[in-house]
Amino acid sequence: DPDHWLYKKFENVPSTWSFHVQPGGLTPAAENRKNLKPGYYESLAASNDVDWVRRFVNAEFLPVQTGKVVYPSFRDSFHVAAAKLEPSRELGVVLGLDFGLTPACVFLQQQPNGRVIVFDELVGDDVGLQRFADTLSVYWQQHYGHLQVIGAFGDPAGTARSTDTERTAFDIFNTHTPWRWKPARSNEISTRIEAVSWFLGKVVDGQPGVLLSPACRTLRAGFNGKYAYAPVRSANGATYHETPNKGMHSHIHDALQYAVLGIGGAELVLGKAKRDRAHEPRMARDLEYDLTGDRDTPITSRREAEIHRRAMSFRY
Repeated sequence: DPDHWLYKKFENVPSTWSFHVQPGGLTPAAENRKNLKPGYYESLAASNDVDWVRRFVNAEFLPVQTGKVVYPSFRDSFHVAAAKLEPSRELGVVLGLDFGLTPACVFLQQQPNGRVIVFDELVGDDVGLQRFADTLSVYWQQHYGHLQVIGAFGDPAGTARSTDTERTAFDIFNTHTPWRWKPARSNEISTRIEAVSWFLGKVVDGQPGVLLSPACRTLRAGFNGKYAYAPVRSANGATYHETPNKGMHSHIHDALQYAVLGIGGAELVLGKAKRDRAHEPRMARDLEYDLTGDRDTPITSRREAEIHRRAMSFRY
């Protein structure tokens, strides 16, 4: 499992260590074939799913699944890119944010054909919101300062005021980041999960409706089983909790769900998208608000807004 301490040693091998990975059973360098019946590994590969084969036949590292996975339609070999994804300069970026002491932010773009490209993530661990907001701003400037954010969506629960400071989570992020954040359309867990599942189930021009960069390690681990419904023992047999486990992997997935709702996922799930607005999706309308917070200076001209609308529009 990539979360195991041994894998972390493998990524950064100490000078006094020697680390060896056994060749996969389907490679020319496969070991011990002389003691196995002909076609042993090929038979295993033909009778099991792709991810099982990657782990037990090809000797690749994959997260161990625990409980009932939230997204059974996710396939690591299909939905994860072979190499790190670089965002397009021509497309705007949508941010999704989850609050709490394990805040997390996801970075994605939607292509003109409707595909969702998730190219990066930022996950905090036991940090306050202001510190995470400052870290997010610095991280963005260091890596993606040349891109434009066209939508920034967070957990609707962040509109509640703190009893100590009387500030909301949105107040903090609007102050300490260069964007104006908006509550996501819904906080209903089933709607959020179904919105992501809708894109996962799509195939666009032979390509997955959601493509994940391998740089998104926490998201990837969550998809592969770390984001799951925990089993519940009962007299009637094994059942599962109605909501996914809370933890590091759930927070980044919450952030992804809020971002997907921001690009119209709620409308897709609930069937409320109107045909007469097919050329003016919700994400295009979001371009009208001032992301920088400077209301005296519009962020874009009408012509530039129209260009973004055409680039982001997609008839589902």
